[in-house]
Amino acid sequence: MNSPQDIWSRYWIPAMEQYDKLSGRTPVRNYWMFIALTWMIRFLLIVLFAYLDITVGRYDWQALLNIYGIFVLIPTVTMTVRRLHDAGRSGWYILGLLVPIYGFFVLSMLIQRGEPVANKWGPPPDEAPLQGA
Repeated sequence: MNSPQDIWSRYWIPAMEQYDKLSGRTPVRNYWMFIALTWMIRFLLIVLFAYLDITVGRYDWQALLNIYGIFVLIPTVTMTVRRLHDAGRSGWYILGLLVPIYGFFVLSMLIQRGEPVANKWGPPPDEAPLQGA
């Protein structure tokens, strides 16, 4: 079983380090683990801020949550583009998430397995060299 440090270093840190990389591919597991970690951190911040609001008093904790949201926005967008590349789709499909009904179609692309062979965005992620190695 993976330790929390392994999960953190395998899924969160590489995504944050590659915040500016729109080329290449991201495997489905890495993408959804990053999304899950992002939401778990947000949930923990909400719980922490609720506790602080009760004990410390009134403060605009929502502003700090918004700062966190801005902090993870660009890495999330670039991860999503690379995830679409792994599924054999253009990164422009990410705009479909803004359209209510069409967003479900894009979500289905994010869930599906990646192409097992090299496509125009690169080799399958398992064959790609490790970043920073």
